[in-house]
Amino acid sequence: AMKNYVDVEGSGQGITTITCALCSGTDSNDSVVGSTISIGEVNAEIRQITIKNTSSTFGYAVHSNQNNSTTWSVSIADVTATATDGTLAIGIDAKNSTLKLRNVTATASNGTSNYGIKSNNSSVTIETTKATASGGPGGVVSINAGIFIEQAQLLPAQLNNVIAEAYCDNCTETVGVYASNARLIANNVTATAQKSDSATGFLAESSSVVDISNSTTVGIEAQDNYGISVSSGSSATVNDITATGASTTGESSYGIEVKGASSTLNAFNTKAVGEAGNAGQGAVVDGIGATASFTNSVLDGESLNSGTSIWLVNGGAAKVVNTRFEPSPVDDSGDLT
Repeated sequence: AMKNYVDVEGSGQGITTITCALCSGTDSNDSVVGSTISIGEVNAEIRQITIKNTSSTFGYAVHSNQNNSTTWSVSIADVTATATDGTLAIGIDAKNSTLKLRNVTATASNGTSNYGIKSNNSSVTIETTKATASGGPGGVVSINAGIFIEQAQLLPAQLNNVIAEAYCDNCTETVGVYASNARLIANNVTATAQKSDSATGFLAESSSVVDISNSTTVGIEAQDNYGISVSSGSSATVNDITATGASTTGESSYGIEVKGASSTLNAFNTKAVGEAGNAGQGAVVDGIGATASFTNSVLDGESLNSGTSIWLVNGGAAKVVNTRFEPSPVDDSGDLT
């Protein structure tokens, strides 16, 4: 474990490498034995180094648990963190911690579930960083997420100049940026999810509150594809966004989905595209109590069968102001004003 006020510095990424093979922990709040570098109650920095964890059942390249104390803070800068194989692979894992990431490449691959960066009940600031989750055995319930933020209502996460990517041929779900019961502010983010049963560029669920600006979100080549999905009582404000759900094989594609009671989305200067799917919808608002508003935006539904710019289903409601429909058809079984 790291010591207080003792930094870890290498000679550069790819030049200095720390590797832990078969050092496996458990999926718990304290995964010291499963991490290549373990961060506890310390103030310190990790920089200019590559960190790897390979072939572990529960494997973390970097794991932090600071027991919810605001006394401690760790900076990770100019670092490559890589975890591979096992039941759970995480590049950087934060629990009950305060972390600042800058110029980081975080990668997790070939585990049953993979997370480039995973944060639970932590305050994380992520800048100029790329997080990638890929691979997996398939055939089981599994999730790949570039960045996963959960249980962080009082400790908002901030993303700036970030690329988050998730890929998997046979997983249950891929998500670029995943917020669950969390507050999240994202600016200049490119979030991409590809293949699996469901692919979502940016997902907000379980009463999350998110603010996304100047970003691109894409879900492609899965059975169900979403640029942005807001569900289960979450709230999203988006500005200057392009959100695309796309498929070249005739699957369902939605630029933006708002689903479930108390789920809300307010969009400004946004383009939502559902492209080339069986159900190509620019936006779908699904369920009584689900609401969306679009101002100075474009809703574009393109489909192999019939595209719809906005689809209101099961009592969903939407308000549009100075917004263009492409194509013009609107499926309005709910409340459109």
